[in-house]
This record gives sequence, structure tokens and C-alpha cells, in this order.
Amino acid sequence: MASVLCKHTKRYSGPNVANISTMPLSILHIAPQNIAGVPFEIVKEERRRGINSLLVTICPHPYGFGEDECLDLPFAAGRTTRFLQRVLGTTPAKSNKRRRDPSEIPPKWNGDKFPANLLFSIRDRIWEPKLRKAGFPERLEEYDIVVLDGGIPLLRSGNWILRWAERGGHLATTYYGTDLRQHGVIPAIDNASGAVFVMEFDHRFLHPRAVWLPFPFDPTVLPRANPPKNGSIRIGHAAAYRPSKGTDTIYNA
Repeated sequence: MASVLCKHTKRYSGPNVANISTMPLSILHIAPQNIAGVPFEIVKEERRRGINSLLVTICPHPYGFGEDECLDLPFAAGRTTRFLQRVLGTTPAKSNKRRRDPSEIPPKWNGDKFPANLLFSIRDRIWEPKLRKAGFPERLEEYDIVVLDGGIPLLRSGNWILRWAERGGHLATTYYGTDLRQHGVIPAIDNASGAVFVMEFDHRFLHPRAVWLPFPFDPTVLPRANPPKNGSIRIGHAAAYRPSKGTDTIYNA
């Protein structure tokens, strides 16, 4: 990711990306959660390449995927939060493989209208003193690049990160799936972002600036394969939500 970041992020004027591993580069990843462990895998690989990389999450993942620092902010997840998101229409009631509006490229977040915007404003006021206690927004100045998973800033207003970007900070966004397809981009954040990454190949068509990143994983932690010596080839397909992942189509292929 780091090499691609430097290639695509606006205003970057450093040395050739081939020498990225020798650069004193620092990257801050801000994520709602360490979804499926993917953000932290990216961070670990960046560190392996000599980059000062850190993952800060808004709330812990229910399956215990780790991070460097969890802010553990209230009203970020949980049943009440999910209920409000669905009632206000900022989050779909159920997963869907189709976009809300096929003509809208990229899809745009619709949580900026009343009453959703009022509730997000109230939550920002609750979060701000907790974030300041954690050292923000000053900590943003310690990093060359900030990557927002899902395009979501620390405060939903985006004020801190937008001011940081206006001062010359390099901003990037990463989308994993439904966050882009159904939730959409926050326009102000998207406009300030110099690089947009997607983890699903077909989502390159959902954003004119999208750069596809292969799903990262650590093969050393996986058990060794034990394929049959004869007979049919066995293929495993683990889907979180079968209708969206095309499980039946894969089985029938």
C-alpha cells in the first residue's frame, strides 16, 4: 500500500517510490474497527518495509482482532447505534449486493441531512473531549500520511482531518465492501483524499479514482493444505453473507 500511496496521493513530492523502504515515512491508519484483521495486516507489512505505521481504531472488534490503540469511543457500535443507523437510513437494514442508486458514481453518504446530522453533531461533541485527551488533533501532525478506513474521520464533521489536509497532509481512504457500495463516500473527505483504495475488484467501477488492493493475509499463520491425492479438487468458500457473495453461483459453476 505504501508504494501506491506515494504514487497516487496528491501533493506528494518525495523520492521515487522504488526507494520507499528507505524513506523516513510515517502513516497513521484510522479505522472504525480492525475489520477481519485486514487494517492491521497492512500496518504490519508497512512496518516490515521500515515504515513507521500505526493503527488506531474507534472501537474494539467483537472477535478480538487487535490494534495498536483502541479509542473505545461510545455510540460507535452496538445494538442501539445500529438501530439508529437503520432508522435514519445511514446504514442499510440488510446487506445487499446492489447499490442504492446505480447512476451515482461514487455513491454518496446520506447522513448529512436532518435528523441524522444532528445526532452525529451531538456524538462529535461527546467524542471531542475524549479525542483531545488521546492527543488529537495534534497527533495528526506526527504523520506524513493518514489513511481513513471507510473514509470515516475521527469526528464526523471531518473538521480536524480536513484542516490537516489543507496544511499539506496527505490523505487517503480505503473501502472494503459495503462501506462504499451502500454507505458511500463523505464528499468533503473524498474531495480531500489524494488516493482511494478498494479491496473488492469490481468496486473499481464505483469510484473514478479507485485503486484495487489485493486482500492481504499472513500465510504463515494458516494451516498447511492437505489436498486429496486423487479425485475431485476441493474448494472452500467461507461467506459472511451468502446472497451477497454469490455462494450458490460458485457452487454451481
